[in-house]
Amino acid sequence: MPSLLDPQDTPFQPPGGAPTDLLGLGKLPVMPPDPNQPDQGAALGQLYQTVTDYLSAQRAKSAQMGLWDDATGRPTQAGAADAGQKIASGLLFGTFGGPAAKTADIAQLSLAKDLAAKGIGRDDIWSQTGWFKGPEGNWRFEIPDEGMKVTGPIGEGSTLGSVIEHPQLFDAYPELRQTEMYQRAGTGGAFSPGTEGAPPAISIGALKDPTGVMLHEIQHNIQNMEGNVGGASPTYAAARPDLAPAFLQKYRELATNVTTPMPYEDYANAAWGGEISPASKADYLNSYLKTVPKSVPLYSDLDKTIQQTAAQDVYRRVFGEVEARTVPKRLGMTPEARSAAGPWWDWDVPESQFIIPKR
Repeated sequence: MPSLLDPQDTPFQPPGGAPTDLLGLGKLPVMPPDPNQPDQGAALGQLYQTVTDYLSAQRAKSAQMGLWDDATGRPTQAGAADAGQKIASGLLFGTFGGPAAKTADIAQLSLAKDLAAKGIGRDDIWSQTGWFKGPEGNWRFEIPDEGMKVTGPIGEGSTLGSVIEHPQLFDAYPELRQTEMYQRAGTGGAFSPGTEGAPPAISIGALKDPTGVMLHEIQHNIQNMEGNVGGASPTYAAARPDLAPAFLQKYRELATNVTTPMPYEDYANAAWGGEISPASKADYLNSYLKTVPKSVPLYSDLDKTIQQTAAQDVYRRVFGEVEARTVPKRLGMTPEARSAAGPWWDWDVPESQFIIPKR
């Protein structure tokens, strides 16, 4: 049975209502393999390795140019200066905006739509216009993030505008300045879209460098403003009507996996190095089969573990979370790498597995 995750921290809940995102840093969800699809794990691993190798090569190129420091994971002084020049010319990107942004280039968006109507591929559309269409059909562009600076601690009465400098972001979405900021326990972050009587809010845990988490949560704020697919939380995956079907499907899949013993030949390969013998057969019958549960009792520890794993899987596959995780990944990439590789190169879930809840 694959290793399973610990439960997430209790989510922060500001006055505006329940958060739509809970980012547990260092706790990447595990997608248990499906025994009916033996190539699934290898395919996912190969895809992940391909993307990882590509991005590593791009960052290595920046390091060779003296623009990136692998030891700190941040731009060098020369890289920061270079980024400043790129930002001034609009060539370096990060957070994803949409047509509602005040700085959106609507002419280029129109061109992107025309190219899409002619059957031009998204890579070419991206390199020509800087726009791409998300899986739910909404168009996006990237807003420069390298000019972002965390300028103050989060305290009573803090807003996003009081704790960061981010000219490009606030030019695009001036109302983001008023997002309330809170400190939360742990090392993650959460976004609450607010209500009619309370503004949106972001909470950030105690982090040495909160930049990546802030960008992740800011992206959820923009998703809310643009009407795009938003985030989720493992805590609410089973309770949200739009996510419950995916949760139940994953739960049943995992429960079936746990209660279905592997064939003897597979067990012999895994535990006996492929040895087919009376000894391995006896071990299979007398030891292994006795460890396989015949059912998953409700409220048992096994039931709880399967629920947690199913909820993590659903959370990970919601496209709003995929998009928000993409934002901090693209920091430090050269403009050439960004132009050559659209944001989908940084998506960490295969597109066929996206969950796109209806708004």
